[in-house]
Amino acid sequence: MLYIVGGGGHGSDVADLALRCGLTPAGIADDRRVDTARFAGRGIAVSGTIVEVPPDARFTFGVGVPEVRQKLAPRVPCPPAQPLVDPSAVVSPTATLGAGTQIFWQAAVSPLCHLGEHVLIGHGAAVGHDSVLEDLVCVAPGARIGGDVTVGTCVSIGAGALILAGLRIGDHAIIEPGAVVTRSLEPGGLARGPAPGPLQR
Repeated sequence: MLYIVGGGGHGSDVADLALRCGLTPAGIADDRRVDTARFAGRGIAVSGTIVEVPPDARFTFGVGVPEVRQKLAPRVPCPPAQPLVDPSAVVSPTATLGAGTQIFWQAAVSPLCHLGEHVLIGHGAAVGHDSVLEDLVCVAPGARIGGDVTVGTCVSIGAGALILAGLRIGDHAIIEPGAVVTRSLEPGGLARGPAPGPLQR
Protein backbone atom coordinates (compact mmCIF):
# COMPACT_ATOMS: atom_id res chain seq x y z
CA MET A 1 0.00 0.00 0.00
CA LEU A 2 1.38 3.37 -1.04
CA TYR A 3 0.39 6.53 0.82
CA ILE A 4 1.27 10.06 -0.22
CA VAL A 5 2.13 12.31 2.73
CA GLY A 6 1.03 15.80 1.76
CA GLY A 7 -2.03 16.76 -0.23
CA GLY A 8 -1.13 20.08 -1.86
CA GLY A 9 0.09 20.85 -5.35
CA HIS A 10 3.17 18.65 -5.17
CA GLY A 11 1.02 15.85 -3.77
CA SER A 12 -1.09 16.10 -6.90
CA ASP A 13 2.04 15.79 -9.06
CA VAL A 14 3.17 12.76 -7.05
CA ALA A 15 -0.25 11.13 -7.48
CA ASP A 16 0.19 11.38 -11.25
CA LEU A 17 3.74 10.07 -10.98
CA ALA A 18 2.56 7.03 -9.01
CA LEU A 19 -0.19 6.31 -11.51
CA ARG A 20 2.28 6.61 -14.40
CA CYS A 21 4.42 4.04 -12.55
CA GLY A 22 1.45 1.66 -12.37
CA LEU A 23 0.61 2.30 -8.71
CA THR A 24 -2.70 3.59 -7.38
CA PRO A 25 -2.07 5.27 -4.00
CA ALA A 26 -4.19 3.91 -1.18
CA GLY A 27 -4.63 7.38 0.28
CA ILE A 28 -3.45 10.93 0.87
CA ALA A 29 -2.36 11.70 4.45
CA ASP A 30 -2.13 15.28 5.65
CA ASP A 31 -2.63 17.06 8.96
CA ARG A 32 -4.09 20.03 7.13
CA ARG A 33 -7.38 20.29 5.28
CA VAL A 34 -7.04 18.82 1.77
CA ASP A 35 -9.16 19.64 -1.27
CA THR A 36 -10.56 16.16 -1.91
CA ALA A 37 -11.65 17.13 -5.42
CA ARG A 38 -7.97 17.42 -6.37
CA PHE A 39 -7.63 13.63 -6.04
CA ALA A 40 -11.15 12.19 -6.36
CA GLY A 41 -11.10 12.22 -10.17
CA ARG A 42 -8.14 9.85 -10.04
CA GLY A 43 -9.76 7.45 -7.59
CA ILE A 44 -7.51 8.42 -4.68
CA ALA A 45 -9.06 9.05 -1.26
CA VAL A 46 -7.92 11.52 1.38
CA SER A 47 -7.41 9.04 4.19
CA GLY A 48 -6.67 11.10 7.30
CA THR A 49 -3.73 12.49 9.24
CA ILE A 50 -0.09 11.47 8.98
CA VAL A 51 -0.09 9.35 12.15
CA GLU A 52 -3.06 7.39 10.77
CA VAL A 53 -1.02 5.90 7.92
CA PRO A 54 -0.97 2.11 8.50
CA PRO A 55 2.37 0.82 9.83
CA ASP A 56 2.46 -1.93 7.18
CA ALA A 57 2.13 0.62 4.34
CA ARG A 58 4.86 2.51 2.48
CA PHE A 59 4.93 6.27 1.96
CA THR A 60 6.28 8.87 -0.40
CA PHE A 61 6.20 12.61 0.17
CA GLY A 62 3.69 14.92 -1.45
CA VAL A 63 5.63 17.88 -0.05
CA GLY A 64 8.43 19.53 -2.01
CA VAL A 65 10.16 21.69 0.64
CA PRO A 66 13.21 19.84 2.06
CA GLU A 67 12.91 21.21 5.61
CA VAL A 68 9.25 20.23 5.82
CA ARG A 69 10.08 16.72 4.61
CA GLN A 70 12.81 16.48 7.25
CA LYS A 71 10.38 17.53 9.98
CA LEU A 72 7.61 15.16 8.88
CA ALA A 73 9.67 12.02 8.18
CA PRO A 74 9.98 10.86 11.84
CA ARG A 75 6.22 11.21 12.30
CA VAL A 76 5.22 8.81 9.54
CA PRO A 77 4.54 5.39 11.13
CA CYS A 78 5.69 3.31 8.15
CA PRO A 79 8.87 2.98 6.03
CA PRO A 80 9.46 4.95 2.82
CA ALA A 81 8.42 3.45 -0.51
CA GLN A 82 10.72 2.26 -3.24
CA PRO A 83 11.76 5.05 -5.65
CA LEU A 84 9.17 6.30 -8.12
CA VAL A 85 10.71 6.75 -11.58
CA ASP A 86 8.57 8.09 -14.38
CA PRO A 87 8.64 5.90 -17.52
CA SER A 88 9.87 8.88 -19.55
CA ALA A 89 12.85 9.54 -17.25
CA VAL A 90 16.32 8.26 -18.14
CA VAL A 91 18.18 6.77 -15.16
CA SER A 92 21.48 4.98 -15.65
CA PRO A 93 21.50 1.37 -14.44
CA THR A 94 24.68 2.25 -12.53
CA ALA A 95 22.94 4.99 -10.52
CA THR A 96 21.63 4.21 -7.03
CA LEU A 97 18.38 5.69 -5.73
CA GLY A 98 17.39 5.85 -2.07
CA ALA A 99 13.98 4.95 -0.71
CA GLY A 100 11.28 7.57 -1.18
CA THR A 101 13.08 9.22 -4.09
CA GLN A 102 10.99 10.66 -6.92
CA ILE A 103 12.20 11.08 -10.51
CA PHE A 104 9.69 13.00 -12.61
CA TRP A 105 8.95 12.98 -16.33
CA GLN A 106 11.82 13.55 -18.74
CA ALA A 107 14.42 13.90 -15.99
CA ALA A 108 17.88 12.34 -16.37
CA VAL A 109 20.22 10.75 -13.83
CA SER A 110 23.64 9.91 -15.28
CA PRO A 111 26.01 6.98 -14.62
CA LEU A 112 27.43 6.33 -11.15
CA CYS A 113 25.23 8.89 -9.41
CA HIS A 114 24.07 8.26 -5.86
CA LEU A 115 20.79 9.77 -4.64
CA GLY A 116 19.89 9.46 -0.97
CA GLU A 117 16.46 9.01 0.58
CA HIS A 118 13.52 11.27 -0.30
CA VAL A 119 15.35 13.08 -3.10
CA LEU A 120 13.13 14.89 -5.60
CA ILE A 121 14.25 15.32 -9.21
CA GLY A 122 11.71 17.55 -10.97
CA HIS A 123 10.59 17.17 -14.56
CA GLY A 124 13.23 17.94 -17.13
CA ALA A 125 16.02 18.22 -14.53
CA ALA A 126 19.39 16.51 -15.08
CA VAL A 127 22.05 15.15 -12.71
CA GLY A 128 25.53 14.67 -14.17
CA HIS A 129 27.81 11.63 -13.84
CA ASP A 130 29.32 10.64 -10.46
CA SER A 131 27.27 13.19 -8.55
CA VAL A 132 26.07 12.56 -4.99
CA LEU A 133 22.81 14.04 -3.70
CA GLU A 134 22.32 13.41 -0.01
CA ASP A 135 18.94 12.85 1.67
CA LEU A 136 16.03 15.25 1.15
CA VAL A 137 17.51 17.25 -1.72
CA CYS A 138 14.94 18.96 -3.93
CA VAL A 139 15.90 19.65 -7.57
CA ALA A 140 13.20 21.76 -9.21
CA PRO A 141 12.12 21.40 -12.85
CA GLY A 142 14.71 22.22 -15.50
CA ALA A 143 17.69 22.47 -13.13
CA ARG A 144 21.07 21.11 -14.26
CA ILE A 145 23.75 19.59 -12.03
CA GLY A 146 27.16 19.01 -13.61
CA GLY A 147 29.29 15.92 -13.19
CA ASP A 148 31.01 15.01 -9.91
CA VAL A 149 28.95 17.42 -7.80
CA THR A 150 28.22 16.69 -4.14
CA VAL A 151 25.00 18.17 -2.75
CA GLY A 152 24.42 18.02 1.01
CA THR A 153 21.29 17.19 2.97
CA CYS A 154 18.14 19.32 2.62
CA VAL A 155 19.45 21.48 -0.22
CA SER A 156 16.89 23.28 -2.38
CA ILE A 157 17.85 23.80 -6.04
CA GLY A 158 15.49 26.16 -7.87
CA ALA A 159 13.96 25.79 -11.30
CA GLY A 160 16.39 26.32 -14.17
CA ALA A 161 19.45 26.62 -11.93
CA LEU A 162 22.87 25.38 -13.12
CA ILE A 163 25.60 23.93 -10.89
CA LEU A 164 28.95 23.57 -12.62
CA ALA A 165 30.93 20.32 -12.45
CA GLY A 166 33.03 19.35 -9.46
CA LEU A 167 31.46 21.68 -6.89
CA ARG A 168 30.41 20.95 -3.31
CA ILE A 169 27.12 22.30 -1.98
CA GLY A 170 26.76 22.30 1.81
CA ASP A 171 23.79 21.09 3.84
CA HIS A 172 20.68 23.31 3.83
CA ALA A 173 22.00 25.59 1.10
CA ILE A 174 19.50 27.36 -1.14
CA ILE A 175 20.07 27.85 -4.85
CA GLU A 176 17.54 30.25 -6.27
CA PRO A 177 15.75 29.73 -9.59
CA GLY A 178 17.94 30.55 -12.56
CA ALA A 179 21.14 30.79 -10.51
CA VAL A 180 24.45 29.79 -12.09
CA VAL A 181 26.66 28.30 -9.38
CA THR A 182 30.37 28.60 -10.23
CA ARG A 183 31.90 27.95 -6.80
CA SER A 184 31.23 25.64 -3.88
CA LEU A 185 28.78 26.74 -1.19
CA GLU A 186 29.18 26.45 2.57
CA PRO A 187 26.38 24.86 4.64
CA GLY A 188 23.41 27.20 4.72
CA GLY A 189 24.81 29.19 1.80
CA LEU A 190 22.73 31.07 -0.76
CA ALA A 191 23.26 31.31 -4.52
CA ARG A 192 21.11 34.10 -5.89
CA GLY A 193 19.29 33.96 -9.20
CA PRO A 194 19.45 36.66 -11.84
CA ALA A 195 18.30 40.11 -10.78
CA PRO A 196 14.87 41.01 -12.13
CA GLY A 197 14.87 43.34 -15.10
CA PRO A 198 12.89 46.57 -15.31
CA LEU A 199 9.14 46.28 -15.65
CA GLN A 200 7.81 46.80 -19.17
CA ARG A 201 5.04 49.37 -19.49
